[in-house]
Order: sequence, then C-alpha cells, then structure tokens
Amino acid sequence: MFPSRDPWEIALWLVATYLAVVSLVRLMAHHRERLVDRRRAQLRFERHRLAEDILARKRRRAAAARVLRRHDPTR
Repeated sequence: MFPSRDPWEIALWLVATYLAVVSLVRLMAHHRERLVDRRRAQLRFERHRLAEDILARKRRRAAAARVLRRHDPTR
C-alpha cells in the first residue's frame, strides 16, 4: 500500500483522519440541531400568529353580525 512509509507514520495518518472525520461529523450534527431548533421556533411563531389572525377574524365577523342584527328592519 505505502511501500516507502513507516508503519508509525501510517498509524499517525489513520488517527489524524479518524479525528478529522469525527470532528466534522460532530460539527455537522451540532449545526443540524441549531437549524432544527430555529425552524421549530419559527413554526411556533407562525402557529401563534395564525391563531391570533383566526381569532381576530372571528371577532370581526361577530361584530359585523351584531351590527347587522341591530339594523335589521325585519325585527
């Protein structure tokens, strides 16, 4: 495989490669978790805003219905 390499040098390269790969995997996993947390927070905010919009629409409809009932000529 490496005819001109010392076995210790090969072992050192293997250890360095292993450490580099493990570090990169941990870094990517941490980055992914941050992205997931950010997206969850965004979804929570959007759900809350949507619920507020729905509630505001219901209140406007109820107010409009009260006005219509108040000015109903058939009553």
